[in-house]
Amino acid sequence: MDAHELMSDRLAYLRDNLSLKRIYFGHIGASAPQGATCISVLRVNTLLSGSKLITLPLKSGVTPIDFRAGDVQFSIPDSWELQTWNTDHELLCIVARTDYLRISYYVVKDGIMTNSFFHTDRPPSEALRSTLQSMTALSREEDYDSALRLVNPLAAMAHKELQVVTVSGQGRMDYTFRQIVRYLENALDEDIDRDSVAARFELNPSYLSQLFTRMSGRSFHAYLTERRMELARHLLESSSLSVKQISEQCGFRNYVHFVRRFRELVNLSPGKYRENQMSLRSVSPESES
Repeated sequence: MDAHELMSDRLAYLRDNLSLKRIYFGHIGASAPQGATCISVLRVNTLLSGSKLITLPLKSGVTPIDFRAGDVQFSIPDSWELQTWNTDHELLCIVARTDYLRISYYVVKDGIMTNSFFHTDRPPSEALRSTLQSMTALSREEDYDSALRLVNPLAAMAHKELQVVTVSGQGRMDYTFRQIVRYLENALDEDIDRDSVAARFELNPSYLSQLFTRMSGRSFHAYLTERRMELARHLLESSSLSVKQISEQCGFRNYVHFVRRFRELVNLSPGKYRENQMSLRSVSPESES
């Protein structure tokens, strides 16, 4: 079952089979504790099975909640959440951004968490956006019952949108990946890592890792290191910069670490690599004949 089929299946389960119990509204105001995730868009999380502890900034104050199957979390932008991932459970997340809908599905089993996701390639429908706006208004009024009754229709609308999406190429994922790659190409000299890039593009770090694994066949860290080493080889071949200056231009703040990684990946030290390249260029076709 691919990601598109899996998200459709889980939305259908939420729409047709899950008995909803409680809904919690994340509010703005309380300071986020260490390890919390800041929310940048409207998000609806539903626990499909199992249980987990989650801490939310409710109107009554910061509260740890024993989330159970059928419980729903509705969070607005600029709120936060602090989730734990040490108990078996299934969590379905619906996020409607301006230009696409994202469905994520988290499974924790025996201490191991896996995450699947799917992006549509078009903006969410007006009906789906209106439903989320209604839930936002109901959260301000603390009308829990009415908001909870909108979760099943929301799942139905999200499921419908997945049925009309262009699956081939998973357009939005491809677009997001290309945007990040373009950014990386111009930021190889900066002190960036997975978390900082994820924050810049308002993505979950684990989602960013999976995106790179799926689209490039290697991890984000491996991809970034590979591009930095390609730049390092180019500068060693074509510039008179010192090895230390090249390490800095390739985003390595620790010169010794750069030399070690270069040797591991190229099987030569940077200095020896440059020396070999200069020797190769000094051999003209005439002298070879």
